[in-house]
Amino acid sequence: MAVTQNFVSYTNFETVWRTLRVERKKFSCKFLSKLKEKHPVLYEKAIQMNKEDNFLMYYERKLLEKRYGGELPDVVMKKRKGSSTNSSDTSSSSSESRSGSEN
Repeated sequence: MAVTQNFVSYTNFETVWRTLRVERKKFSCKFLSKLKEKHPVLYEKAIQMNKEDNFLMYYERKLLEKRYGGELPDVVMKKRKGSSTNSSDTSSSSSESRSGSEN
């Protein structure tokens, strides 16, 4: 007997997306592109959550690392934080801990 928890709905999307983008970095990029194709509303939600949480996707981080020759300078991360529109003090502190665990 097998039990799986690979289910995403509009109801649990926020929880699933925050977990997926951290634990399955490359897969989440593929998933995001499929969302854009098949479920544009959820795609926009994922993009908005990334902005609010100051989260860089795997491909975004790789492009910036290539541009800056390795480790991302603080100025890039500060610029990214400044682009967030709806982040509060509590969400930005928790997002820093999530973003830091991605390195």
